[in-house]
Amino acid sequence: MAIADILKKLLLGRAFVAEDGRMTLLGRYDVCLYESAAFAYLVQMYCRWVGHKKALKIFKESGKIAIKKAQEAFGIKLSISLLKNFHKFMEFYGWGKFEVISFKYGDKEFDVKCKLSNSPIVENGKKLFGKNSNVCLLFIGNLSGVFSSLLGKDVEFVETACYAKGAPYCVFESRVKK
Repeated sequence: MAIADILKKLLLGRAFVAEDGRMTLLGRYDVCLYESAAFAYLVQMYCRWVGHKKALKIFKESGKIAIKKAQEAFGIKLSISLLKNFHKFMEFYGWGKFEVISFKYGDKEFDVKCKLSNSPIVENGKKLFGKNSNVCLLFIGNLSGVFSSLLGKDVEFVETACYAKGAPYCVFESRVKK
């Protein structure tokens, strides 16, 4: 069963609690909601305020924290299945539809290419800032952090196509730092 399917069942099975000002899964995984246009604005302004390089570094570290907390809360261990299905977990957060275009993983290689469509964050970034939208830095940083944490080596993602800049969807590709 895919991770997103498990999380959806948790919601329906009342393992999701929203009370006393907190939203929690399984009594130990805290989550929050934020309106998409406001979140796109927040990300864009944050990138402007601290600069792209620093924002990307902070988003990468936040991705590491997120995957660590998910692993602890759900007892998830690194596996090829987890790596291949990371996108299902990201979809659960409402960040958009992630699809793996290509995936290679072995002792000496790691290559992931994924696309993101139907993202309310990117769509609102485009509406608010047009081709000057930088909201995809959030995805680049989070993908980099998640995979760096899972693989125990420095992984960077780059965006090779962007919806906000005119592509039909965003495309992110991994780059393993040596």
